[in-house]
Amino acid sequence: MNILKRAVFLAFLVIWTGCGYTNKIVLPYEGAKTIAIPMFRNSIPPESMLTYIAGLEPGVTQAVIDELVRDGNLKVVDEKNADLILKGELARFEQEGFRFNLYEQVAQYRLFIVVRLELIDARTKKVYWKEKNFTGETDYFIQGPRAISQEQATEKAIADLAEKIANRVVEEW
Repeated sequence: MNILKRAVFLAFLVIWTGCGYTNKIVLPYEGAKTIAIPMFRNSIPPESMLTYIAGLEPGVTQAVIDELVRDGNLKVVDEKNADLILKGELARFEQEGFRFNLYEQVAQYRLFIVVRLELIDARTKKVYWKEKNFTGETDYFIQGPRAISQEQATEKAIADLAEKIANRVVEEW
């Protein structure tokens, strides 16, 4: 009987201590606990402005901030109190026909938002990494029951981009 109690206690202890879950990870930047995200700059070439949606810069910036706050591994602060600074620049906003109907008219688009990113140590100014063509994207129909507007598709692409950026910041890949 004593052996049975010990076995049950040991099993309980193993299960109890092994079931903890946390979304906190060990960041690849020594001592970093805070991050600043200045407003993304718009460097989209004028010839690409035909599809551009006004207000993209604050939308992308806020989505990245929101995603990092949701992630919880870094506290978002202003630049003077930050350990890390994430600088972003809008490089391209494009959409291309993806599927066509019988009359060769576009039925579905693929929308891309491409940014340049740079993660910097705020104290030493060391650049941890740079990304030149970091992309958020979505596909969207313009006809039929699943049709959405370009603005709604842009919101989806921004959300995709923000999630990818947050993952890039907190995970070393």
